[in-house]
Amino acid sequence: MKRLTLIWLLAIIGLSACNKNKQDENVPEKLRPHLSTTLIGRSQNFSLDPNNKANPYDSVGLLHNIILDSLRKYVLQFDDTSRGGKTAYLNSFLKRTRVIDFRPSYYPELEQKICTDYKSVLLNGSFTAQTKATLERMVDILQNVESTNEFESYARKIKTIEKEIVEGNLEAKEKKYLLTVSSVLRHSGYYWMEQFENENVTQKIEIFGFLRKIGGLIAGIGADATTAGWHYLKNSPYDVLVGDSAWMSEICGYYTGWW
Repeated sequence: MKRLTLIWLLAIIGLSACNKNKQDENVPEKLRPHLSTTLIGRSQNFSLDPNNKANPYDSVGLLHNIILDSLRKYVLQFDDTSRGGKTAYLNSFLKRTRVIDFRPSYYPELEQKICTDYKSVLLNGSFTAQTKATLERMVDILQNVESTNEFESYARKIKTIEKEIVEGNLEAKEKKYLLTVSSVLRHSGYYWMEQFENENVTQKIEIFGFLRKIGGLIAGIGADATTAGWHYLKNSPYDVLVGDSAWMSEICGYYTGWW
């Protein structure tokens, strides 16, 4: 327990030292191996690595998981799924770790749309044909997830696309957008597959059985990446982009919406 607490404190100190105003900031390399040890109820058998050093914007997905895990620990400990309670907790957490004031964006109709049909939002931007085709390939990878224990193949497919993006001839803005979305897809996939696989998500899952479980998994991961992409296109600050994607992850993946 003391070791895990120390790891978490080191992560907080390291993240606080980062330049919070740049989307291409990098979480210090020495902290990356510790991410998986912070997960709620992490299984000793779930030891896959969600990181991709080839993606220059991979800190987005990494920080997303740290914020999400902290938020879910709060929700589980205090049984508080209220918007006010979670907002207050996130603001307190990010003041300590990122030295910022954070308030989740409030767009109820958009939030509901992202949770119930993330594809229609993710694919609705003004993209080049090449970028849209790449997004559609990412969506297909997510939509074809059939099990909670297939992260290795899922991540490999996402990393293949990321390599093509990095080496391709897209303009810088669209390249950065795609790599931001892919980082969240990969890290969120790691987080939620681990949580569902080890039965750490219980709210409203058993009622509908296995298919509902997979549907919830896909909805949560898709919502995270879509929210990150939406904020990128709005030119939102880095911390708003990451914080809101973690916020939507808890809402959609854990079924605590309030519409």
